[in-house]
Amino acid sequence: MSGAIVRDEFIFSSNRFKAYFVDVLNSTFDQIPGTAVGILGMGEKACNPTCIDPIYTSIHESITWASDLFTLCFGYTTGILAIGSNDRRFQNGEMLYTTQRPNELGYTYDILDVRLNNQTFLAAKSNYVAILKSNQNRILFPKELWTQFKSYMMKHYSHIPNVADETVFLGVSIANVTDYPTLDFLVSGILFHLPPEQYFLRDPSWSAGYQLGIRNWDNVVCLTPN
Repeated sequence: MSGAIVRDEFIFSSNRFKAYFVDVLNSTFDQIPGTAVGILGMGEKACNPTCIDPIYTSIHESITWASDLFTLCFGYTTGILAIGSNDRRFQNGEMLYTTQRPNELGYTYDILDVRLNNQTFLAAKSNYVAILKSNQNRILFPKELWTQFKSYMMKHYSHIPNVADETVFLGVSIANVTDYPTLDFLVSGILFHLPPEQYFLRDPSWSAGYQLGIRNWDNVVCLTPN
């Protein structure tokens, strides 16, 4: 399945609280129970402000032999939750998974490498922290990562229009992005490939134009040397 892990601030009555939620956008299972798509609410303890234990934790604790592995399959009217196993009946293709940082609230993952057309552009291997927020539709690179990304693009892709003159990095709209490389993120166990159509944003003032959706995260350093 695919989707987004989002951190945001929510309002419940007169209370405000920050929380994480998962939005499942697409699934690749062979069999979907029911005739529609739903989301099974699972997560950590949260004050909303009722402070109730999550369903998953309660079920998991009652099954003493179960590991932390589970399988989810969504349907319009029903779904499958298999605790302690990977239910291959509902899997289509290779199983990919990653692990979040231990003992941290929400969903935090280490990005092990960032690549262009599956070629790393990092001068030194480090772990980068990334947070997805629902009010931000751009990819924000810390200053060091932005500098390396820009330098690599100018060295290896200067033949693409708007790269050599650096205008693409300034947010100037361009008409065609098909020659741009994929942007790849490596986390433990999974390599994500973003085609240029996904990391460029449509220019709202020009229906045929694209703007680079990657920006420099000024004055923020998210580097943790190995």
